[in-house]
Amino acid sequence: MPRVLEVCAGVGGLAMGLHAAGFEHAAFCEFADYPRRVLARHFPGVPLFVDMQTLRGSDVGPVDMVAGGIPCQPFSDAGQRLGLDDPRHLWPHFLRLMRETGARYGLVENVRGLLTANGGRALGTILSEAVEDGYTAEWQVLAAGTLGAPHIRRRVFIALRSDGAWTWPGPQQTGLFGRLRARDWPSSWPASGRMDRAGWVETQRMWPEPAIWPWLVGGGEMLPTLNASL
Repeated sequence: MPRVLEVCAGVGGLAMGLHAAGFEHAAFCEFADYPRRVLARHFPGVPLFVDMQTLRGSDVGPVDMVAGGIPCQPFSDAGQRLGLDDPRHLWPHFLRLMRETGARYGLVENVRGLLTANGGRALGTILSEAVEDGYTAEWQVLAAGTLGAPHIRRRVFIALRSDGAWTWPGPQQTGLFGRLRARDWPSSWPASGRMDRAGWVETQRMWPEPAIWPWLVGGGEMLPTLNASL
Protein backbone atom coordinates (compact mmCIF):
# COMPACT_ATOMS: atom_id res chain seq x y z
CA MET A 1 0.00 0.00 0.00
CA PRO A 2 1.51 3.40 -0.97
CA ARG A 3 2.35 5.72 1.92
CA VAL A 4 1.54 9.42 2.05
CA LEU A 5 2.64 12.31 4.24
CA GLU A 6 -0.19 14.85 4.35
CA VAL A 7 0.63 18.43 5.39
CA CYS A 8 -1.79 21.28 6.12
CA ALA A 9 -4.21 18.41 6.60
CA GLY A 10 -7.16 20.28 8.11
CA VAL A 11 -9.86 17.97 9.43
CA GLY A 12 -9.07 15.20 6.96
CA GLY A 13 -11.16 15.85 3.85
CA LEU A 14 -8.29 15.15 1.49
CA ALA A 15 -7.28 12.22 3.68
CA MET A 16 -10.64 10.56 3.02
CA GLY A 17 -10.01 10.78 -0.73
CA LEU A 18 -6.48 9.46 -0.40
CA HIS A 19 -7.67 6.50 1.68
CA ALA A 20 -10.36 5.77 -0.90
CA ALA A 21 -7.61 5.79 -3.55
CA GLY A 22 -5.64 3.18 -1.59
CA PHE A 23 -3.09 5.30 0.29
CA GLU A 24 -1.97 4.73 3.86
CA HIS A 25 -1.00 7.75 5.94
CA ALA A 26 2.53 7.68 7.30
CA ALA A 27 1.95 10.97 9.14
CA PHE A 28 -0.08 14.16 9.25
CA CYS A 29 1.06 17.73 9.81
CA GLU A 30 -1.46 20.37 10.90
CA PHE A 31 -0.91 23.60 12.81
CA ALA A 32 -4.43 24.44 14.10
CA ASP A 33 -5.60 22.84 17.33
CA TYR A 34 -9.19 21.85 16.45
CA PRO A 35 -8.32 20.07 13.19
CA ARG A 36 -5.52 18.28 15.04
CA ARG A 37 -8.04 16.92 17.54
CA VAL A 38 -10.30 15.75 14.70
CA LEU A 39 -7.39 13.99 12.98
CA ALA A 40 -6.29 12.37 16.24
CA ARG A 41 -9.79 10.99 16.74
CA HIS A 42 -10.30 9.60 13.25
CA PHE A 43 -6.73 8.45 12.58
CA PRO A 44 -5.52 7.10 15.92
CA GLY A 45 -1.95 5.91 15.93
CA VAL A 46 -0.89 7.98 12.91
CA PRO A 47 1.92 10.41 13.88
CA LEU A 48 0.66 14.00 13.96
CA PHE A 49 3.16 16.86 13.63
CA VAL A 50 2.47 20.56 14.17
CA ASP A 51 4.66 22.69 11.90
CA MET A 52 5.80 21.69 8.41
CA GLN A 53 8.48 24.39 8.56
CA THR A 54 10.32 22.43 11.23
CA LEU A 55 9.22 18.94 10.14
CA ARG A 56 11.99 16.88 8.57
CA GLY A 57 11.73 13.89 6.30
CA SER A 58 13.71 11.85 8.80
CA ASP A 59 10.84 12.36 11.28
CA VAL A 60 8.50 10.49 8.92
CA GLY A 61 10.66 8.14 6.88
CA PRO A 62 10.27 7.25 3.19
CA VAL A 63 6.88 7.87 1.60
CA ASP A 64 5.45 7.56 -1.90
CA MET A 65 3.60 10.89 -1.86
CA VAL A 66 3.47 14.23 -0.10
CA ALA A 67 0.04 15.87 -0.31
CA GLY A 68 -1.73 18.87 1.13
CA GLY A 69 -3.52 22.15 0.68
CA ILE A 70 -0.73 24.62 1.43
CA PRO A 71 -1.98 27.98 2.81
CA CYS A 72 -4.19 29.84 0.36
CA GLN A 73 -3.98 33.26 2.06
CA PRO A 74 -0.99 34.41 -0.04
CA PHE A 75 -2.95 33.84 -3.27
CA SER A 76 -6.64 34.31 -2.43
CA ASP A 77 -8.59 37.11 -4.07
CA ALA A 78 -10.01 37.80 -0.60
CA GLY A 79 -6.58 38.73 0.82
CA GLN A 80 -3.67 41.05 0.09
CA ARG A 81 -2.28 38.61 -2.53
CA LEU A 82 1.33 38.96 -1.44
CA GLY A 83 2.00 35.59 -3.03
CA LEU A 84 5.63 34.57 -2.91
CA ASP A 85 6.38 37.46 -0.54
CA ASP A 86 3.86 36.28 2.08
CA PRO A 87 5.46 34.60 5.13
CA ARG A 88 2.66 32.02 4.97
CA HIS A 89 3.89 30.80 1.57
CA LEU A 90 4.93 27.24 2.43
CA TRP A 91 5.59 25.72 -0.98
CA PRO A 92 9.39 25.67 -0.42
CA HIS A 93 8.86 23.45 2.63
CA PHE A 94 6.45 21.20 0.70
CA LEU A 95 9.08 20.63 -2.00
CA ARG A 96 11.80 20.15 0.62
CA LEU A 97 9.74 17.42 2.30
CA MET A 98 9.31 15.68 -1.04
CA ARG A 99 13.09 15.59 -1.43
CA GLU A 100 13.72 14.49 2.14
CA THR A 101 11.15 11.66 2.08
CA GLY A 102 12.07 10.49 -1.42
CA ALA A 103 8.46 10.95 -2.55
CA ARG A 104 7.86 10.09 -6.20
CA TYR A 105 4.53 11.91 -6.27
CA GLY A 106 3.05 15.11 -4.92
CA LEU A 107 -0.45 16.57 -4.78
CA VAL A 108 -0.99 20.26 -4.00
CA GLU A 109 -4.35 22.02 -3.64
CA ASN A 110 -4.92 25.77 -3.60
CA VAL A 111 -7.30 28.54 -4.64
CA ARG A 112 -7.83 29.64 -8.24
CA GLY A 113 -6.12 32.93 -7.44
CA LEU A 114 -2.82 31.02 -7.64
CA LEU A 115 -3.13 31.25 -11.44
CA THR A 116 -2.67 35.03 -11.39
CA ALA A 117 -0.79 35.77 -8.14
CA ASN A 118 2.32 37.94 -8.51
CA GLY A 119 1.39 38.50 -12.14
CA GLY A 120 1.83 34.80 -12.91
CA ARG A 121 5.16 34.54 -11.12
CA ALA A 122 3.80 32.54 -8.17
CA LEU A 123 2.58 29.51 -10.11
CA GLY A 124 5.49 29.75 -12.54
CA THR A 125 7.92 29.58 -9.64
CA ILE A 126 6.15 26.62 -8.04
CA LEU A 127 6.06 24.67 -11.31
CA SER A 128 9.62 25.43 -12.41
CA GLU A 129 11.10 24.64 -8.99
CA ALA A 130 9.35 21.27 -9.06
CA VAL A 131 10.70 20.60 -12.55
CA GLU A 132 14.21 21.60 -11.51
CA ASP A 133 13.95 18.97 -8.76
CA GLY A 134 13.16 16.30 -11.35
CA TYR A 135 9.37 16.27 -11.29
CA THR A 136 6.85 16.73 -14.08
CA ALA A 137 4.03 19.03 -12.98
CA GLU A 138 0.43 18.99 -14.19
CA TRP A 139 -2.38 21.18 -12.97
CA GLN A 140 -6.15 21.38 -13.36
CA VAL A 141 -8.79 23.73 -12.01
CA LEU A 142 -11.53 21.49 -10.65
CA ALA A 143 -14.94 22.70 -9.50
CA ALA A 144 -16.53 20.76 -6.68
CA GLY A 145 -19.94 21.32 -8.29
CA THR A 146 -18.83 19.44 -11.39
CA LEU A 147 -17.97 16.43 -9.25
CA GLY A 148 -21.28 16.32 -7.41
CA ALA A 149 -20.88 18.69 -4.44
CA PRO A 150 -23.67 21.20 -3.61
CA HIS A 151 -21.43 24.23 -4.30
CA ILE A 152 -19.05 25.45 -7.02
CA ARG A 153 -15.73 25.89 -5.11
CA ARG A 154 -13.07 26.03 -7.83
CA ARG A 155 -9.62 24.89 -6.75
CA VAL A 156 -6.27 24.36 -8.45
CA PHE A 157 -4.81 20.86 -8.10
CA ILE A 158 -1.15 20.34 -9.00
CA ALA A 159 0.05 16.76 -9.50
CA LEU A 160 3.79 16.05 -9.42
CA ARG A 161 5.49 12.85 -10.54
CA SER A 162 9.12 11.85 -10.85
CA ASP A 163 8.87 8.75 -13.04
CA GLY A 164 6.38 9.66 -15.73
CA ALA A 165 4.00 6.94 -14.59
CA TRP A 166 1.05 9.15 -13.71
CA THR A 167 -0.87 11.76 -15.67
CA TRP A 168 -4.32 13.28 -15.86
CA PRO A 169 -6.55 11.06 -18.02
CA GLY A 170 -5.87 11.63 -21.71
CA PRO A 171 -4.06 15.00 -21.77
CA GLN A 172 -3.81 16.63 -25.20
CA GLN A 173 -1.19 19.20 -26.10
CA THR A 174 -2.59 22.31 -27.75
CA GLY A 175 0.70 24.03 -28.46
CA LEU A 176 4.00 24.91 -26.83
CA PHE A 177 3.73 28.35 -25.27
CA GLY A 178 6.95 28.84 -23.33
CA ARG A 179 10.02 27.50 -21.61
CA LEU A 180 11.11 27.48 -18.00
CA ARG A 181 12.43 31.06 -18.23
CA ALA A 182 10.39 33.49 -16.14
CA ARG A 183 10.07 35.95 -19.02
CA ASP A 184 7.97 33.36 -20.87
CA TRP A 185 5.45 32.87 -18.09
CA PRO A 186 1.94 34.25 -18.63
CA SER A 187 0.42 36.77 -16.25
CA SER A 188 -2.63 34.47 -16.02
CA TRP A 189 -2.06 30.74 -16.35
CA PRO A 190 -4.58 28.51 -18.16
CA ALA A 191 -6.90 26.32 -16.14
CA SER A 192 -5.13 23.14 -17.24
CA GLY A 193 -1.54 22.47 -18.24
CA ARG A 194 1.71 20.60 -17.84
CA MET A 195 5.33 21.68 -17.33
CA ASP A 196 8.47 19.59 -17.73
CA ARG A 197 12.06 20.28 -18.75
CA ALA A 198 10.96 20.98 -22.35
CA GLY A 199 8.69 23.84 -21.29
CA TRP A 200 5.02 24.14 -20.56
CA VAL A 201 1.86 23.44 -22.54
CA GLU A 202 -1.80 24.07 -22.05
CA THR A 203 -3.76 20.81 -21.93
CA GLN A 204 -7.37 19.90 -22.53
CA ARG A 205 -9.76 20.38 -19.62
CA MET A 206 -10.91 17.01 -18.33
CA TRP A 207 -13.83 18.39 -16.32
CA PRO A 208 -15.82 21.35 -17.71
CA GLU A 209 -17.03 24.34 -15.75
CA PRO A 210 -20.37 23.63 -14.03
CA ALA A 211 -23.30 25.21 -15.86
CA ILE A 212 -25.66 25.30 -12.87
CA TRP A 213 -25.56 25.55 -9.13
CA PRO A 214 -26.19 21.89 -8.28
CA TRP A 215 -28.64 22.72 -5.51
CA LEU A 216 -30.43 25.55 -3.78
CA VAL A 217 -31.90 25.12 -0.31
CA GLY A 218 -35.45 26.49 -0.37
CA GLY A 219 -38.38 25.74 1.87
CA GLY A 220 -36.48 22.92 3.53
CA GLU A 221 -35.88 21.15 0.20
CA MET A 222 -32.87 20.86 -2.10
CA LEU A 223 -33.86 22.21 -5.52
CA PRO A 224 -31.86 22.49 -8.79
CA THR A 225 -31.37 26.10 -9.87
CA LEU A 226 -29.62 28.01 -12.66
CA ASN A 227 -26.26 29.51 -11.73
CA ALA A 228 -26.39 33.15 -12.77
CA SER A 229 -22.95 33.87 -11.30
CA LEU A 230 -21.06 32.10 -14.11
